[in-house]
Amino acid sequence: MTTILPRMSHFLILGFALISFSVLPGIARAAEAPACTLIVSTPQGNSVFSGDKDVSVRAGDRIFIGRIGQHATEARDQDGKSVSNVGLEVLAAPSKDRTYAYRFGSGSKEASCSVSLRVEKAVQEKQTEEKKAPSSEKRSSDAKPAAGGTLSVSQLPLLAGGSAAPGASVPVAYIKVSNPGTAATSLAGFSLKQSGSAPTDVITSFATNDDKGGSRATAKAEFEGKEAFVPLQATVAPGQTRIFTIKAQLASGSGASAGKQLMLDVASVDTGASARGAFPIRGTTWTLTR
Repeated sequence: MTTILPRMSHFLILGFALISFSVLPGIARAAEAPACTLIVSTPQGNSVFSGDKDVSVRAGDRIFIGRIGQHATEARDQDGKSVSNVGLEVLAAPSKDRTYAYRFGSGSKEASCSVSLRVEKAVQEKQTEEKKAPSSEKRSSDAKPAAGGTLSVSQLPLLAGGSAAPGASVPVAYIKVSNPGTAATSLAGFSLKQSGSAPTDVITSFATNDDKGGSRATAKAEFEGKEAFVPLQATVAPGQTRIFTIKAQLASGSGASAGKQLMLDVASVDTGASARGAFPIRGTTWTLTR
């Protein structure tokens, strides 16, 4: 659900929404699943939505991000830190694309939502940069960081799993990748293994994105036996930590396997570096419903 509101005072919109939701009962009701709503306000306009959304911002913009979690007993941000169910962040536009994500949970049920801030550049600025940059810099997709080095790979405990309806997009892993070395390393994707009881054909595709907003990809789910490769072109700079989210898109007919479980483990990471981690990294368990 996405609603675009006419331009008006940031404080009027966010203040009204946050106050309205904050007076709701603070204790999650067991019969109701958690819900996640984000309110994002920029000089270009305002948005209220659930799920994931890209929002364009410009250098120097002041941005307001309000989060509202309903029927939740816990809430965490993209770094795995505990946050309040209702909150407001006021920040300046980042110099690079960045994603703010939140997860609200109650027992085995959860809801997640995120906003990816996409930094716009003026056409004139882009043209100037292209003239100055040598051809090797223009084609960043052709540039390959030096092989070698080490990557530390681990799981962020942000997911609680739960029930997954036909056609749903469910997060199956949050992966933290750190480069403790002195040279940039490449990341080409993740190998997943279905360890649950559900057949692999209940998944039609995979989607990946990271907290920096620089790596987003979708790929058709192609399993060989129980294993599938999810491609993702990314570079991890020296000393950098990036958090990758992997989501699985369920088929509209997945209800035929109701009661069976989907649990995708991260079996390995395709990288030019030496990957250190407790593989397989356990995935989140989702029980299919009709």
